[in-house]
Amino acid sequence: LQNAAEDVPYESFVKKVNDKAKDALDDFFDHLTNDSNKFVPADGNVHQVTSNTLNFLNSLMDYRQTVTHLLASTGAKGNQSTHFPRLFARALSALGLNLKNKAETYGDETLAAVFLLNNNNYIHNALQNNGMFAVVGEHNSQVRSFYRSEISVYCKKYLQSWNRVVSIIAVDLSTFDDKTTLKNALVAFNAELERLITAQQEYCLADTKLAHDIKSEIKSLICEPYAEFHAKLMRSTISKGVGKHTKYSPESLEMLVDRLFDVVA
Repeated sequence: LQNAAEDVPYESFVKKVNDKAKDALDDFFDHLTNDSNKFVPADGNVHQVTSNTLNFLNSLMDYRQTVTHLLASTGAKGNQSTHFPRLFARALSALGLNLKNKAETYGDETLAAVFLLNNNNYIHNALQNNGMFAVVGEHNSQVRSFYRSEISVYCKKYLQSWNRVVSIIAVDLSTFDDKTTLKNALVAFNAELERLITAQQEYCLADTKLAHDIKSEIKSLICEPYAEFHAKLMRSTISKGVGKHTKYSPESLEMLVDRLFDVVA
């Protein structure tokens, strides 16, 4: 009887610890879900809420059994084996909504796409590098393909910012019938390219591989057709008349693209 009586304070202590830990989890989700902070990085980089959330989830990885017991003892419904992966899925879902709300703060749709691209790429890599995909996959087997799809969507949204330059190369610079038309097209190409470079000179892509892949896409869209146009122009009889408007060589155009996302360039 004496031992049983002594167990009561211990059980009370354990309950208090569990309640405190559950309160901490609730506070985490409350902040993530109801975050009214509109701050976003000016360069579209990874937001601190993203790194904080992934660091927090990673810190739980070594304590799956403890966290599962905590959730079960504080009222979580369903099979205990699903508690831990559901916690991760819930956090990632709340983070995704948080980031989309923050992206609306940007006045520039292209920069908003860069922001969501950076953050979704960061989430994907963190889940992959720290083994968390396996955990979340117990709740949703499509989570890996979801983030790959999100990355692809925001890559395409960013690349749409180059559509005007692409259209000038594809249509306006394809005709050599009229010197004035060609000159005007070159002037338009130079102006649009410089406007775009100026607008994006502070954009950041934190992942060097992702930045390299996107630059390769831009080169395919812009540099390759421009090199063909430039070679054709140099062989034409009207090159002297419009040469002063040919501001960029294929090499200098590639250099401009290579310097994108390089804030020290």
